[in-house]
Amino acid sequence: MRFLVFIFRLLAIGPCVIFASCSAEAISEQRDNDSVGSELLLCKECPIFVRVPDALNTPRPIRYVSKYELTWNNYLAAYDDGACSIPNPNSGPVPFKNNDILPHLDKFRIDWPVGQLGPAEVKCYVQWLQQKTDFQVTLPTGDEWEWFARAGKKGAKFPWGNEVDPAKEALKGSSISRELELPLSYAQGGKYIHKYLTGVKVGMFPPNRWGIYDVMGNARELTADLISGKEHYKAQPDSDYARRTQNRDKVLVKGSNRYDPSWHKKGISDKRYVTIWDGRFTARVALRLILIK
Repeated sequence: MRFLVFIFRLLAIGPCVIFASCSAEAISEQRDNDSVGSELLLCKECPIFVRVPDALNTPRPIRYVSKYELTWNNYLAAYDDGACSIPNPNSGPVPFKNNDILPHLDKFRIDWPVGQLGPAEVKCYVQWLQQKTDFQVTLPTGDEWEWFARAGKKGAKFPWGNEVDPAKEALKGSSISRELELPLSYAQGGKYIHKYLTGVKVGMFPPNRWGIYDVMGNARELTADLISGKEHYKAQPDSDYARRTQNRDKVLVKGSNRYDPSWHKKGISDKRYVTIWDGRFTARVALRLILIK
């Protein structure tokens, strides 16, 4: 458990610290156009990355941010390559034990966000993707996430500005047609999909002005920021949950999830913590990676 927490702390520094893949064997930068808004694709089923302006107010030189939250199609490319196991929401880090995703794997090859990854799968996927570029592949910190979520709109409450507008993201109150919604709708030919597929297809709502989609809505996104359970309890002494989980480390997640009715209160500035428990996260979280140089 402590090892997995250590992995996340190092991800905030950079994967070259923990992975041997930042070597001469790394593929050279795949950049035909380095202008803001240009796109970078490291492999056919890899996430699409969008070039962002130089991050003058952050300590790390962020060059690219993934255009969408990591999808099942993205993650299954690493599985098909023999690199990573299928996430198992029903158990700890032991792969394939009682995993009821495996029999339905063909239904998961879609562009919906993957929300079941645990620390081990996140580490594995980052390592797999790192081998395809000489950028450093890592998670954003909370401050970095807020920077690219606002896309240069200093102090903005939401990616589009300061006014509440659920039509701009997959948020509570959005008018999302039943065909686009999973898992408990009847999205594909009137057939049940799977209980672990949540939210809507990525990219269904407008991007922010840097071309980044779904920074709010769909699922909360994982960051590299960790605190101990005791720190969390100290900050929220009236929280029964913080008291009960004070012996478990927490990771900061950003962006409201699809079903959160209070998303409009703090917007981009909102801070939530998910507990790391027996090699899993206690809530579904999306993954958005950045490339730094």
